[in-house]
Amino acid sequence: MSLVCALGAACTVDNANAPVTRGHAGGAGGGTAGTQQGVDGAAGSGITAASTGGSNNGGMNAGGASGALGTGGAAGTGEIEAGLAGASGAGPAVICDPATDPAQNDCDSAASLITKMVSDFEDGSGWSLFANPDDVSGMTTPSVGSNTGSTAIQCPSSGRCGTSHMGLHVTGSGFNTYGPVLTHDYAYSDGNGGTSGTVEDVSAYAGILLWARRGETANANATLRVILNDVTSSPGGQVCDAAAKAGQNVPAADGGTEVTTSDACWDGWMSETSVPTAWTLVKIPFSALKQGGWGKVGAKFMPDQLYGLTFQMPSHASFDFWIDDVAFYKN
Repeated sequence: MSLVCALGAACTVDNANAPVTRGHAGGAGGGTAGTQQGVDGAAGSGITAASTGGSNNGGMNAGGASGALGTGGAAGTGEIEAGLAGASGAGPAVICDPATDPAQNDCDSAASLITKMVSDFEDGSGWSLFANPDDVSGMTTPSVGSNTGSTAIQCPSSGRCGTSHMGLHVTGSGFNTYGPVLTHDYAYSDGNGGTSGTVEDVSAYAGILLWARRGETANANATLRVILNDVTSSPGGQVCDAAAKAGQNVPAADGGTEVTTSDACWDGWMSETSVPTAWTLVKIPFSALKQGGWGKVGAKFMPDQLYGLTFQMPSHASFDFWIDDVAFYKN
């Protein structure tokens, strides 16, 4: 059994176990059969047309066309027989499977945490999206820029956990150096030896959380990298060397590889997570964060000197991620 959620109408139960679609159902056939016992009544004719399928939120997919007129009931044989219902409008629609709804225990868990919200994206604003311009084959939707804007959440159609209706949605492919990054900076280098913005102190919290799901792009890579840049890894902290090149992989004596370090910036404190197709609450404790080891090495992550947050997409693969409600949490 699944829910059929029509835009502008209440959800109804569909015992055919079909996924949730958007669009109004067709109207019922208007004809009824004859009712006199033993005398054949005249066949009814369908008179109620199916209503036109509604468009989905934001006009992203048009509704289906009107269904055909309902066929009238057959001639009566002493029984009352209703006319058949008209078919529902057909056409492209956003498919929302109830299986992609967040598990209620995840919703309850998130609600019970003491959090410091970073971005809920409900006002339509997003984060900055950057990519390597040398990757000429790379493409993203939305295009790279200072503010990607947020997007109406389509699945589930009622919003995530019934309260959040906007989130970040980024798709892309064709990057062969490093994957594009979504960034939210608190403080950053102004290019003149100074720092703009204000460093954030999140030392009272245990980690970072977010809601995420993988979109419908076929064969999209599921790995999302979460990076926190502190005083050591951000150029704004003036500890790393913004002009230094990253350490390179070189042959090791045992036949493997090792990484040569440098004082380069942006070797932030990171964790990778595999994002499923269903909305999932992702919690990353600060204690799980590690540097890549190719840039300026810090003794430990410094949550009291946080310069910014980054989500990095995979390279050498297509990607399709939804991200929502980024926050710091307490246990």
